Amino acid sequence: VNSNAASRNRSGRVMVVQYTSGFEGSVLSFFTITPRVLFGCTGSVVCSVLPQVCIAVGLSVLAMYLEKWNMNPFGDSEQPAALGILVTFLLVFKTQNSYNQYWQALTHLDGVLQTTRTLAMISCCVFD
Repeated sequence: VNSNAASRNRSGRVMVVQYTSGFEGSVLSFFTITPRVLFGCTGSVVCSVLPQVCIAVGLSVLAMYLEKWNMNPFGDSEQPAALGILVTFLLVFKTQNSYNQYWQALTHLDGVLQTTRTLAMISCCVFD
């Protein structure tokens, strides 16, 4: 790593990636830096999940408001058990699918790390 291009931390070690710290700044730096870190990262899941979370929160607030003022349109009807069972199965299916994708990605990442270690050991032996 080129020490001229990289910055140094307090202990004098070279830092390849420099992050802005909440320690250096004002009290409000958490509110200005954190959104940049969350939304500025490529591949961040927050941008994909945030609209769905906002919709779910809005619907739950609406449901609580309707329930509080006894204006719930489903208050006198029977609970739709079939819909609950369907949502449960869909949720379990999606969770299992996500879990399998996670472990598959972790396995591939482990393979990449193992190959990198092997190449590093070979290069140390050859160029030593």
